[in-house]
Amino acid sequence: MIMSYMERKEAVLDDFEEFYNNIGYPLNQTLYATIGEAEYSKSYTQTDECCIYVNFALVLLKQNKEIEFMKARLQELINEDNMEYYMKELQEEFVDFKNDLILLNHLLNEK
Repeated sequence: MIMSYMERKEAVLDDFEEFYNNIGYPLNQTLYATIGEAEYSKSYTQTDECCIYVNFALVLLKQNKEIEFMKARLQELINEDNMEYYMKELQEEFVDFKNDLILLNHLLNEK
């Protein structure tokens, strides 16, 4: 992992503000730009990608925006089979991540 979970969460929100609100990228390009900023690092892992997807989806859903363009990859990333891997990488921050997954599932079920 490149940064802590809470730092990643904040970075996703900052990137959304910059790329979508300030520059005017479409939502899908905003997500890809956010990923692109992170994946250049040798420390980048699937956990980083998952944290980006989860938090990007939360930002969109809280603003009543559509996430269909990212839903398939998001579902792959949050598959229960990956949770042990994320738990090892996130360690004590796994609780924050898991709480965000619960919120994400709640928001998705509201749609």
